[in-house]
Amino acid sequence: MSATLEERVTQIEAELDKVKLTLQPTTQRKNPWATFGLMAGSKHYDEIVRLGAEYRQRERERTAQEQVLDSEP
Repeated sequence: MSATLEERVTQIEAELDKVKLTLQPTTQRKNPWATFGLMAGSKHYDEIVRLGAEYRQRERERTAQEQVLDSEP
């Protein structure tokens, strides 16, 4: 037997309340300094820094190339 419209709306409202609770912003803000120095002494730190620098350089080059292409008539 299919649910009545009222039963379906009640079920949807209950599910919506759960979603709203999940999406509510947390009242406690995270401390951005809590992770400062987390990688200190890690054998992977230098590699992370190198890869980050390579990525930023590629993005600068890509952006510069796009600007040249956009400025051409």
